Amino acid sequence: MLLGIGSHERLLDDARGVAARAHEAGVNVELNIYEGMVHGFLDLPVTAAEAMMERIATFCGAAVHRGREPEATDAPLTIKRVGWAGYEITSEQGTRVLVDPYLSDVEATGVGLPDSPFSVADLTDVDVVAVTHAGYDYRGSALEIVAAGDATLVSGSVLAAEAHTRKIAPERAITMVSGVTYAYRDVTIKALDARHQSSMHNSGGFVCDQPMSFLVTTSAGSRVFCGGDSSLSGDMHTWGELHHPQIAVLGVSGLLVADDAVIEMGPSEAAQAARWLGADVVLPVDHGPGDPAPAQLAANLGHDESITVVSLKFGETWTAAPSLVGG
Repeated sequence: MLLGIGSHERLLDDARGVAARAHEAGVNVELNIYEGMVHGFLDLPVTAAEAMMERIATFCGAAVHRGREPEATDAPLTIKRVGWAGYEITSEQGTRVLVDPYLSDVEATGVGLPDSPFSVADLTDVDVVAVTHAGYDYRGSALEIVAAGDATLVSGSVLAAEAHTRKIAPERAITMVSGVTYAYRDVTIKALDARHQSSMHNSGGFVCDQPMSFLVTTSAGSRVFCGGDSSLSGDMHTWGELHHPQIAVLGVSGLLVADDAVIEMGPSEAAQAARWLGADVVLPVDHGPGDPAPAQLAANLGHDESITVVSLKFGETWTAAPSLVGG
């Protein structure tokens, strides 16, 4: 079930109620709320109307495609850790979304992060490269991966603008702000607020845009919260109530700057974020080999038997259990 509604719609509470009842009944339901939109906004010449119509088309196309096959999915959803902050989500129908692909310090920033075992050439066959913020420890080699293959970049305006200067076609560099949803095949990526900063040097200047988290949803019903580099925020409680992610990828450590640890969300705060989100599984990132932060996160969640911590080494893959889908 797909529900689309404006945030200023008088029937907004009814739509939320329908979504909640459908979810409780085991229906795979997606509720998209378009900020600032009123009743009947599909008839207006606004970007939100175009976005909703594109989402409807993608949703219906995926549903028709699934209807031709005996099973709705071909394989379980998987998540492979690529590096410091990066991971690759592969949907049940094989769509590959690469998130925050820092691979190595090719710009000689001196941030001292561990290198990924993957190169740009290893990742050029992904479908989407999604970047939560422009900081180098998260954007990493995103532009190089997109330029070397056919992937679409999904990011804030700063990185999208840099993609345009590198002659990446505009339709392959999608600008996101919180509330916007991008759909690709059987996957939707919804941008959510994050608490951080997003900045980089571009064309000789220092530029900033909005940091984001992402909700990655598949047509099979999997929902992955991609936290990015956000600090703990009560918004995560809201995202849990609205979107019910089963899986949360959360930063749990940080990097050293002038011998001082810079940690936006440590293990105890990540544990609280997981509870607020209502996630069944937490995959910690933002840590290198030997960092005790994932074990500390598991210890902080020790009494929450409903939440499982899956700590992946670089290159390892986790496979979602079928019982997670639609849950």
